[in-house]
Amino acid sequence: MRAENEAILANLNANSTLKEWQQLYRCCQICPQNCQVNRLDGELGFCLSGTNLHIARAALHFYEEPPISGTSGSGAIFFTGCNLSCVFCQNCAISTSRRRKNLRKLGKEFSQGEFVKACLDLEAQGACNINLVTAGHQLASLIPALYATKEAGIQIPFVYNSSSYESLDMLKKLSGLIDIYLPDIKFYQASSARKYLGFANYPEISFKVVDEMYRQVGKLQFANKPFTKTSKPAPGFKLLKKGLILRILLMPGFVNEAKAILAYAYTLYGDNIYLSLMNQYTPIPQILKKYPELNRHVLTEEYEEFVDFAINLGVKHAFTQAATTQSESFIPDFQIYNDDAKQ
Repeated sequence: MRAENEAILANLNANSTLKEWQQLYRCCQICPQNCQVNRLDGELGFCLSGTNLHIARAALHFYEEPPISGTSGSGAIFFTGCNLSCVFCQNCAISTSRRRKNLRKLGKEFSQGEFVKACLDLEAQGACNINLVTAGHQLASLIPALYATKEAGIQIPFVYNSSSYESLDMLKKLSGLIDIYLPDIKFYQASSARKYLGFANYPEISFKVVDEMYRQVGKLQFANKPFTKTSKPAPGFKLLKKGLILRILLMPGFVNEAKAILAYAYTLYGDNIYLSLMNQYTPIPQILKKYPELNRHVLTEEYEEFVDFAINLGVKHAFTQAATTQSESFIPDFQIYNDDAKQ
């Protein structure tokens, strides 16, 4: 990070204004892309984001892990744009991997006040938490909004749902704001990450990011009762109050990489975190023409090998998924804020 950005970041805190936080956009380095564009003057970097919060969807979401979703849902806020370029992206309608020309038309801009209201509305609807999905490229606007939401009296935890491709400097500024981290890691090898995500440094960065996340939240902590009168835990589960769930998305043909990620994480964190062994990879044929090896579902025997590896390793805190999650029906409808952008 450039010296001037380091100086700005060092002086930012809970009392800093939105305008002060957004000075980080003047030479944007808030994610590993390190674009150094001036977003304050309308320049666009890789994520195509401006300076205001830009949100595709804010609604109850019921398909996270049981301690996150409960039965009343997680208050998921999906941010438009992304700093990766996954060739298989399930949320490609709002990311940068497709429809780049139309990305700025999707979703809508939120003022800080509108963001606070959206969070409080989700809490009132029964959300077990506020689930911030892929927000790293908008952190200079999001962090002051999180402070404002906490000042407004929100009672439910904040979840940071991340691809793990984050700036460590920015991530450290989330300490004390985020209660639960929900990162995912997709590839262990740099060559795989380069081919399918666009960036060879993804594995190296992602493991450092997860380590910082764990440093902030520590061991799993569960709520003894619901956070509000309307938030409801799933049968047999308490709601997660604080901690980290590491998602490992099993890709077709990449069992060994998934096992390597699992072994690495379990060696470091043991059962102090949850491991989520994900079987939900859903190929989208129209965007995988150049990658036929990924244009299939994960085989039953591949997933069983992955789960057996976790069992043999001694993992006690883990979630597994049924094959029925391999469906586009589990991908959210991102037209909620952009009915006029349908194609």
